[in-house]
This record gives sequence, structure tokens and C-alpha cells, in this order.
Amino acid sequence: MFKIKCKFIISFFVLFNLLNTANFSVEAITLKKIYYYPQKDDDYYFRSLVDLIIFNNNIYAVENFKNNIVVFRFEKDNIVFSSFIGKPGQGPGDLQYPNRISIWKDELAVKDALGFSFYFLNGKFINKFKTFSAMPIFVLIENKIYWLNIDPKDDHLIEIYSKDGRFINNLGKKFHKIDLSLFKEFNPFYIEQIIYDGNLLTDGSFLYYLNSGFGDVIKYNLNGEQILKKNLANVFGKRGTAVLDKNRKIYFHDGLKISKDGSREYPRNYIFKDAYISGRFVYLLSGDYTPGENSPNKEISIKVLSLDTLELSKEYRILKNDVASDWVICFSILEIERTIFFIVCMHTENGYYLNLYKE
Repeated sequence: MFKIKCKFIISFFVLFNLLNTANFSVEAITLKKIYYYPQKDDDYYFRSLVDLIIFNNNIYAVENFKNNIVVFRFEKDNIVFSSFIGKPGQGPGDLQYPNRISIWKDELAVKDALGFSFYFLNGKFINKFKTFSAMPIFVLIENKIYWLNIDPKDDHLIEIYSKDGRFINNLGKKFHKIDLSLFKEFNPFYIEQIIYDGNLLTDGSFLYYLNSGFGDVIKYNLNGEQILKKNLANVFGKRGTAVLDKNRKIYFHDGLKISKDGSREYPRNYIFKDAYISGRFVYLLSGDYTPGENSPNKEISIKVLSLDTLELSKEYRILKNDVASDWVICFSILEIERTIFFIVCMHTENGYYLNLYKE
């Protein structure tokens, strides 16, 4: 009887572990690179590309140093330059180091160093309002800005503003307990920004907060009620848990100290580098490095999760010889006649490139 019970218990735990890990393992589909931009002399060459959105077959790319948004058309598996939105300056319609964009219907919202600017998709300026926070993470939904809050004295996760800069409400609660005594002589706002870094996205009906350093994903309805919360570090396997452990050690246990030369370093380790919603799925683009390894990962992975359950549905990979040798920055997705195209921004020794992939 004892042996039978032992076998049953062992079998139960084996089955439990298989079921518990089943959702974190699917066969990866290798993506094929079919095009890259720029490659011709008369193409537009980037100086600093930090964010991407595809909308109605147009690609909106954020040029941080050139202080504008570059618009391209997606034509027959090619990327073609179209126009600019914004220009350097501080007046109406001008931009100062833009870093994140969001699109709702026919309007584009841009977060730069001075605040938020709004444009029609044809480039016509609408209005702007100033802010005093450098936090770039936001999403435009209807006529409201949902903006990640990094004030250490405020425990609300997200602030909501009108397009004219009027504060409307708060949403969600911060869930990390940060001991600022571990970061003496460091900027507490910047510590909060690193710990809560990630993405705010919407499918039009719900708001999704995705934490890139610790793997937490929270789904809210637009009334601010939390619908679902999961930690997705395990979705990225050993690399994901290694990044999570590394970040917990730095920011919740060891803290940071000023170096001997007086400089301050804020280490960043990403479980995923960027996130994007397309259809009924959210796509997560993995980071470049695994803690403890001196060279970049041999491949970049893109995890596909259901928006309803946040369970892993599919996985893609980009092999290192396709990625070249450098940094992945951001990505975007376009679906045409059931074919999914991936545009991945890479920073190489020769500059910034948009690599186009498909299954």
C-alpha cells in the first residue's frame, strides 16, 4: 500500500509539473528576413530610432535626436519613405527629443522632453501641453492620456489626463515595495522609472500594463478595475528567470552605490524589450542579454500571448546571423491577408536599421 501511494504521489507531481510548464513551451517558428531599410543612397538614414507603430500600412518611427516622427509606407514587402511629422523647436508643432508615440483613430500623440503633442496622421498639429516628468510610457485612448506615474510619494500606478493637460483620475496601485535607503544619492524618480519601466497598451477595450524588467502584466478595464494579473518571466525560460532574479537582487536587496569616480550607473536588465498588440494577441520581444553571459543571445525571441488569458500561444525566433551583432530596440507588427510581417529596429555599428521579417 505504501509503495502504491508513493507511486501515485510521484506521478501526481510529475503530471502537475508538466501541466504547470506546458504553457511556457511551444515550438518556435523561425522568421525569415526579406528586406531591410535603409540600403540605397537616397533612402532616409536614421540617427536615433526609439519607437515604432504601424497603422493603416504606414510606419511611424520616432527620431529622438532629429526631433521628428518619420513616416514610411509599407508597399509590396518594401519600406518607402513618405513624410515627416514635427520639427525641432519648442513652439506649436515642434518637438524636443521625442521618445514614445501612440495612435488612436486619426490622431497621433507624441511624448517628448517637454510634454505631449498631438497631430492628425497627415501631420497637421492639433495642440500640446507641458509636463514636468520625463517618463515616456503612455497610451492614448479616446481623448485621454494614460501615463505611468513615477512619483515615489504617490502609490498610484497610472495617471489619466485630458488632451489639454487637465488631470482626470488615477488608476491602479504600485505593487513593488521600494526601499529608497538602498539608493542614497540616487534620483528616486529615476529608480521608480527603472523598476516600473515597460509598456502601456490597449486593444480598444482594455488597458494593459507590461513591466519589462520584472515580467508583471496587469489587465484593467477602462474604469480602472483590475481584470487579470500574471508574471510572465517563466515564459522566457531560464533567461527570463535569470533576469528577474538579477533585477530583484539589485533593486530589492543590494541597492546601488556611487562608483569611485563619482558617477552613478543605473543597470537595466530586460525580460522583454518591447511589446505590441495586434488582433487578439500581445507580442513580446525578448532582450539581448542573459545575466552572467558576456555576449549577446544567439537568437531573439518573440512570444505571442492571448489577450484574454495571457497564456502563451505561439513563439517566433530571429537567429543571430539574421539579427547581425547588435542591439534590438523596438518592433511593430502588420498583418496583411493572414500574413504577419514583423518590423524590428536594430542598432548596429553602421547605424539604425528596420529589418522586415515574415513567417
